[in-house]
Amino acid sequence: SNALNRVGILFGREESGLSNEEIRVCDIVTFIPMAAPYPSLNLSQAVMIYAYLLSGIIRKKQKEKRGKYPEENLQVLKKKVIKILDSEIQIKQPHIIRPRIMERMSFLKKEDISLLHSVCNAFLEKKN
Repeated sequence: SNALNRVGILFGREESGLSNEEIRVCDIVTFIPMAAPYPSLNLSQAVMIYAYLLSGIIRKKQKEKRGKYPEENLQVLKKKVIKILDSEIQIKQPHIIRPRIMERMSFLKKEDISLLHSVCNAFLEKKN
């Protein structure tokens, strides 16, 4: 069970996709794999594909009986990790691994988020 409660999906413009700045604010970036090297999908086709794929996730989530876990805890964790990356271990933007670390955090389960909170807290307390 993923710890995310809210998700926003941002689609790029048909002509030019998303700008680099728009991509930087996204937690996860995906694409639709195609058979041709330079395929073309219009926006409505892309929306339909994602809607179809996400409908399966929604149905699965509705079947699961699980407690609510505030999404804010993931956001707080991300701030802690950014602090550690920036000031303690010097993995600052535009370091190549940093976006990957932040992206993978969005896939953590609630138990993993709690565990990582504990690790970050212990690390930050030891540094102070």
